[in-house]
Amino acid sequence: MAKYLENCGVNVYWVVVSGKLKKEIEKTFSPEKILLIDKSFVGKKDTTIGEFKLNELVFGDRILRRYPDWGYDYLVNIQGSIYDFINRNDIRYIFGELTWGHELLIGRIAMRFQELKCMYLSPHTIRIPDARFAFFYDEFQSCIYSVDSVDSVDSVDSVSISGKPKYVELNELRRKKRNSLIYLSQQLYKSLFKGGIEILNPSALPSVREEVVSKLIEGFNRRAYLFISKESQSFLANKKYVFLALHKQPEASIDVIGRYYEDQYQNILNIWRCMPEGWFLVIKEHVNAIGDRPFDFYKKLTSLDGVSLINHEVDSHKLIQDSELVVTVSGTVAYEAMLMGKPSLTFADVFFNEPGICEKVSIELLKECESLIDLIPNGHYKKAEFLEKILMGSFEGIISDPVSDPSCMHEGNIEQVSEAFLEIINLNKAI
Repeated sequence: MAKYLENCGVNVYWVVVSGKLKKEIEKTFSPEKILLIDKSFVGKKDTTIGEFKLNELVFGDRILRRYPDWGYDYLVNIQGSIYDFINRNDIRYIFGELTWGHELLIGRIAMRFQELKCMYLSPHTIRIPDARFAFFYDEFQSCIYSVDSVDSVDSVDSVSISGKPKYVELNELRRKKRNSLIYLSQQLYKSLFKGGIEILNPSALPSVREEVVSKLIEGFNRRAYLFISKESQSFLANKKYVFLALHKQPEASIDVIGRYYEDQYQNILNIWRCMPEGWFLVIKEHVNAIGDRPFDFYKKLTSLDGVSLINHEVDSHKLIQDSELVVTVSGTVAYEAMLMGKPSLTFADVFFNEPGICEKVSIELLKECESLIDLIPNGHYKKAEFLEKILMGSFEGIISDPVSDPSCMHEGNIEQVSEAFLEIINLNKAI
């Protein structure tokens, strides 16, 4: 993509946290175009250039939260270099994820200092319809940077929204692969003998020992999960229930987008407190998260009266269709429910929140209601208008990574996605 954009006259710069990645990029781009912000910044004693709620950023970062002593110091000391790099090179757009603490910090710097005239945008899949993505300009990916995409389809009716997103199938294939002892052995071998650890990389575990321990714990948890009692679809026959799908964690969808609601057990407990008499709260594990949570987590959940853990292989669409309500922090399951005409609640602001069908809920609302029934959206939304808005603000193309979806590396997709970036960049030039 970077080569494609440069061939179209766009100057491309890089901000990286990996020394290995920097060396790889230097094979094609000059070192002056790359800013390396690794752990060598820790202890430099630079002064902060503003208040950026660093404790929030440290806690939301899956690595920095383990090492808050140097994590906070790291985020303080990279601020000046980031500001100078943007200012010196007259960078107008920064495209990145919203996962790591340094990414969020860069976004906040771009937003805070208007004199930089720089915007941080996060390109991300919209999940439904498949193979489309949008640019988001807020940290919660709730606001699409709409440009009335020129590649939008002619008719909403020509877009398929009934099937499951492609990532569901890919997730299932990855789950089966990770469940094997061969996979665990390969991961351990890679950690021990392939030299995959970068000591100065702030987004990686700092030692082989911690990497190995982490993989062993995951492997143990996968085996322990098999012994957890889980219900089948038939258990739910003739029952009224609320469906809640767990998030994989750590993950940006829960730790960043869903911040302040990242404690999933507490969320479940708060929903359970409001459950109507005779209703069930049905919990389903994320297929990619099997192995992330310990045995005790599930035992604690199922000890709550009326809470049932459903088998992860039960079809989510069937669970949505037969439920009274769907609840999630920010998951696609609420989006699917909305498109199926079922009411849903999210704890986070999401781009598919719509009054009357998919609404945001808070702890305060749960405390004040007499029953969860009081919070169930019961209005109607204009589905065609909503989909038209989503399509007009999104682009064709696959935003992913080669491990999750190898098709993102196809030449046609790279060109398609690059053209979307160009449209965003040229729009700003026109303005």
